Amino acid sequence: MRNHRYKMMEIKNKRFFKYKAGLLFFLLSQVVYSQTFYNCPDIIGSNSRNIKYLKERVMFMGYDTLVIGTKNEFDCVSNSIIDLPNIRLIDFYPINNREFLMIDDYNNLIIYDIISKEIKRVVMTQEDGMYEIKRYKSSTYISGYYGKYFVNTDDLTSDTWLEVTIPLPVEGRVFEMEFITDDFFVFGLSRDEVKGGIAITRDGGANWRVDTTGFEFKISGIEYLGDNQIVVIDNGGSTYYSEDMGMNWSKKKIHPELTHAINSEVVGDDIYVAGGYLEEGGNDEIAYLFKSMDYGQTWQKIFESDINRIAISITKDILNRLYFTTNDGSVFYTKESVSSVQKVVMSDTYIQPNPATSTFRIVSKSVTNRYTVQIRDFTGAIVMALSDIYSDSDIDVSFLPSGIYIVQGKTSDGREFLHKLVKID
Repeated sequence: MRNHRYKMMEIKNKRFFKYKAGLLFFLLSQVVYSQTFYNCPDIIGSNSRNIKYLKERVMFMGYDTLVIGTKNEFDCVSNSIIDLPNIRLIDFYPINNREFLMIDDYNNLIIYDIISKEIKRVVMTQEDGMYEIKRYKSSTYISGYYGKYFVNTDDLTSDTWLEVTIPLPVEGRVFEMEFITDDFFVFGLSRDEVKGGIAITRDGGANWRVDTTGFEFKISGIEYLGDNQIVVIDNGGSTYYSEDMGMNWSKKKIHPELTHAINSEVVGDDIYVAGGYLEEGGNDEIAYLFKSMDYGQTWQKIFESDINRIAISITKDILNRLYFTTNDGSVFYTKESVSSVQKVVMSDTYIQPNPATSTFRIVSKSVTNRYTVQIRDFTGAIVMALSDIYSDSDIDVSFLPSGIYIVQGKTSDGREFLHKLVKID
């Protein structure tokens, strides 16, 4: 999520140069990327909510309406609009190709069949309200008020939920969720109605470290950058950068005009933040989209609305095209990839365990896929080349000497990933 300038640039470049020129072709192939945004005006009415890339389609959600783009495409003509009366939608994600799990603002978690257009069942009712749905491996997590979150561990085959309470120093709620490894979670908090904080667990939620120092507003985005680096965006338009997994933070205001940051997205090496200008009376005036290429140290404005509106939600598709919505029900999108990296690089993979003694696995948060894998040593020489490797398959490296290796892979649909592997005896 970044090209590197200043201190972060120096740190990352020093690391990359260690891997020799044999790896640089993978990282440095550049293309000119588009920042021209096209507009579907008012396709869902006011009070728009989220836009997400789900099951090869971009889906736009209003309070009681779903707009579904055709496969790998979104435009103003070929979308399907589905009315959902008496449902006020907050968040959603797919269960399979035809079913979606959704939250409505009557505090119900429901399963909706997009083909038959029927509500199949109510999964959960939570009186204190819910905000976000995330799926991590076979578990489904939702965030709730008063420092609670809820986990369903049986892939929604039953309605059994585990309620977990985070020990907050003050009353608040879980507002954002980011899952990094099996046991490493970072949750964004909202406390005292305005201020924010971060809750971090390294043991799957048994124990938490809560930090509410210096976070002026509730957290509206969390982006894990790899190599122990996290960028957090708050609702007031500031970023907080940590290069030690949240032990220490440095704060940076994105731009004086951005006073209301809503949502964030990472595309290739760049971080995008959507939001707007909040006038003195509290009304949203102008929609903005900002981009950072250096871990949030500097930002450039790439979109500004010409009428009163504010950016609400932002997402990307598999081709790294960008989409964001505004509160008047419009969708803005690019027809070209906005990534500065030529290849589509997977950002949701990781190696486990790492360091490794005998075997490791390539784990993906998204769809299980087949990989071809090359492992290179410190000089850039290939020491292993494998094909038809599946996610979660064990890869034997017991014969390799201790040291640092580069795992370079490619999926059957052309996406690529690159990770550092530490081999120990």
